[in-house]
Amino acid sequence: MNIFLDCGTHKGEGLTEFYNSGIISDGFKVYCFEPIPNITDLEKIKSIVANNGKLLGDCLDIEFIHSAIWIEDGELTFNSRNDHAAHVDGIGYVHEGEHTQEIVKSTDLGEFAKKLPSDARIICKMDIEGSEFRVLRHMLDKNTIDRIDEIYIEFHPHLMPNHYSNIDVNNLVEELRNKTKVFFWH
Repeated sequence: MNIFLDCGTHKGEGLTEFYNSGIISDGFKVYCFEPIPNITDLEKIKSIVANNGKLLGDCLDIEFIHSAIWIEDGELTFNSRNDHAAHVDGIGYVHEGEHTQEIVKSTDLGEFAKKLPSDARIICKMDIEGSEFRVLRHMLDKNTIDRIDEIYIEFHPHLMPNHYSNIDVNNLVEELRNKTKVFFWH
């Protein structure tokens, strides 16, 4: 069984890119995580036409989960910026701009991955707007990162210099590479 965890689905751009590039293919079970319901619409994502003319919803088994990826199951305060990416309150975006705060559901990615079939090949795309370091550190500390076979990560140091000032991204990536295949995404 092949599984794709799309952490930070937004409008399905990453899912489309991963499908069109061949990283994921027909028959994958896909879990799309996005905390802000008014940003993403599952039916719109399923109806996106891939380069080969197939609708994503016809060739991928897509399940949408309105939840933020985090270090525990529960709820979080999120800053939602209109139609743009949202992030955990307190991360310190440089260009915060106008935003509203919303309480959203949160999912512990490591615990979620542990519940997937043990023989599954799991690929993860992580674009979670500044929460990536805490989530990845948590997964390393809890020994759940090894459930992920390949991880594609987008780090955000340019948007949160204060948040990243005490983070050694290179060290984190080296630790991750001892457990799984790591790739940078955008």
